[in-house]
Amino acid sequence: MGTVNLNDFSTYFLTTGDPSISVSKNGLTFSKAAIIKLEKPEYVKILMNYEGRMMAIVKCEKDDEGAAGFLSPSKKVVSVRWNNSDLISSICEMMNWDVKNNIYRVNAIFDKDQGVLLFDLNTAIITSVS
Repeated sequence: MGTVNLNDFSTYFLTTGDPSISVSKNGLTFSKAAIIKLEKPEYVKILMNYEGRMMAIVKCEKDDEGAAGFLSPSKKVVSVRWNNSDLISSICEMMNWDVKNNIYRVNAIFDKDQGVLLFDLNTAIITSVS
């Protein structure tokens, strides 16, 4: 066999678990798999579908309208937690969630072509913290 042309190949990054978020009184936490699926962006946009009760996260550039800081390039650990009380309150109000007593985990659907993680908040798995 001759030389193999690897130009059409891309690296596949192994992660444990599914891409997901957890919403609790401590904030909104992204799983490592979710961060890696988005290719560890420094900035993302948060898109909300209030009628369908869904949230989408799309990587973007710093200067894009609505850009939110995501993963600092200097950070060695791949983890993201947003402690934005307005975001948590908006999600809890939309979903009638009680984050004082529960943690809500939502798996994502990843659309590679659009580079978006889609979270159907209606499918949350509830864990009691009491």
